[in-house]
Amino acid sequence: EEPLKQAIEAAPEAATPWLALVTYYVRVGRSREAEQVLNEAVARLAADPPHLVPLTLARGYELLDDNDRAAKEYRRAVAASPDDVGLRILAADFFTRTGQFEKAGEHLRWLTDPDHAAPEFAVRWAQRRQAMIVAAGGAYNDTLRALQLLREARSRRGHVTPDDLRAEAAILAKRNTRRDKLDRIRIYQQIAEQQPLEPDEQFTLARLYEETGDWEQAREQMTALLREYGDRVLYVAWWAEALLRHEGPDEAELWVERARALDGETLTTTFLTARLLVARGRKTEAVTALRDFLNRQQPLGPDPATREQLRKLLLAGEEQLPRAVHVFGEYVKTTKDANARRVLAAVQERLAESNPDAAYSQLRRFMESTDLAIGVHADRLRESGRLLEELGLADQAEQFYRRYVEVSVRPEAHLEMAAYLGRQGRIAEALDLCESLDGRVPQDRIAGMMVSLARRDAATEADRKRVETHLAEAVRSAPDDSRLLMHLAALRDLQGDYDEAARLFQAILQTDSRNVQALNNLAWLLAVHFGKPHEALPLIERAIEIAGPQPVLLDTRAEVHLALNDVQQAVDDLLEATAQMDVPEFRLH
Repeated sequence: EEPLKQAIEAAPEAATPWLALVTYYVRVGRSREAEQVLNEAVARLAADPPHLVPLTLARGYELLDDNDRAAKEYRRAVAASPDDVGLRILAADFFTRTGQFEKAGEHLRWLTDPDHAAPEFAVRWAQRRQAMIVAAGGAYNDTLRALQLLREARSRRGHVTPDDLRAEAAILAKRNTRRDKLDRIRIYQQIAEQQPLEPDEQFTLARLYEETGDWEQAREQMTALLREYGDRVLYVAWWAEALLRHEGPDEAELWVERARALDGETLTTTFLTARLLVARGRKTEAVTALRDFLNRQQPLGPDPATREQLRKLLLAGEEQLPRAVHVFGEYVKTTKDANARRVLAAVQERLAESNPDAAYSQLRRFMESTDLAIGVHADRLRESGRLLEELGLADQAEQFYRRYVEVSVRPEAHLEMAAYLGRQGRIAEALDLCESLDGRVPQDRIAGMMVSLARRDAATEADRKRVETHLAEAVRSAPDDSRLLMHLAALRDLQGDYDEAARLFQAILQTDSRNVQALNNLAWLLAVHFGKPHEALPLIERAIEIAGPQPVLLDTRAEVHLALNDVQQAVDDLLEATAQMDVPEFRLH
């Protein structure tokens, strides 16, 4: 702190030392002092250039996560120096990062306007950013338009730069079909012809090769990458797991050990060890390795009931601070948590100094960090359960899921447990758990889980009736909730009540015309069950326009074409679906 203040005194008219001190205060949780620094900077910063003060404030407010005030200051800065290209870039970047695309567009259009004669690098940057904003619309057609913008700009210039290609790859990454992955491979190969790929780009290329079934190229790429960057645990860990998938434990073991040497005992390396042990048939040891790691990593903190009590007291504000400190003090008496004792002493010291604001902030930060640590631990328990299921150890996974539910502060954790029970065929038990969540978890989340349980082979008619009763009551309580209507429609479809299912899908599309699932399902019903393929075709075409040629949508369109006696179009769609993703059911039509 002191050296930063000295830097300000050495150059009070420059922005950099002021922003460095603001950054420090924000990182240590002293936001009020950060604001005071910004206020002082206004009086001492240089008056020239005229945008210096508002730009410094804008960047400072960004650090404080106050985007409204930051936006206001960026606008002031641009108004003060409207022809400054660098300032336009900074403003466009801020508004893009914060999702204010219309405001970003104003500056991007200025940069690309030939009348302003911006340097070529700035024009290219703005054109790439314009394309990324279009792609952010989320629909498949948005990505098509974004790619077209990039290619048109490229054709006008007559050449393509690596940064242009990188922008194209980033847009394609928003889609996930096999064809898109192959296109990204081609793009990275083009970049490599102009300049060496960055290490992360080489890593991405290796993963794309593996995902598209070219293991030999993936191996070649990773071998070259690890020759130079074998000290990066991300690369080593992925390679070890890939070797387990493709070549077995003997090839992978060395890399598992290298990952442990680089990263120590982490969740990543423990998972790798568990995978290796299962591959060698040592399943009990794999479960023990996971359990021991999680036991050693278990964070200290108040029990769930005390955490919830403290959370409510702190949310009530400083008037409940004395009560919160008392509850926290009772916890400290029973714990070995040395950090909690230090925090309690600091809080009591701030109160003795008649500084309740600082006491409140310290206690709140402790609880936030505790909640974060416990949340991370809960996520590790959940991921451990998922891993064991993936490795064929579903029975052993249950203890990890149950512990996850106990530790997590989120009621939605029970839905994860319900899903696990459903996968094990314990449908009635899973439904009991779902029904117990009424009033604690949004109804659409409960309904979605219950319908997925009803779809399972182990579900009985009695189980499906329970789901129907629950859903009907939920819809009566919220008749306009399109998410609940979607779940009810899916249930009616499952029950063979196609008339009601179609009516519900049509009602959903009245209020949400871009609902891809409703478009797809209604098209299927119209073509397959109602003999109305002419009505179905525009619906499925609309779904593909929004979401792209996803295999499930191509499969539906193939059924529509078959109903229209357009066999060749149906075959083309099925061939495209199987090329995009190796999903066996597409091969059955």
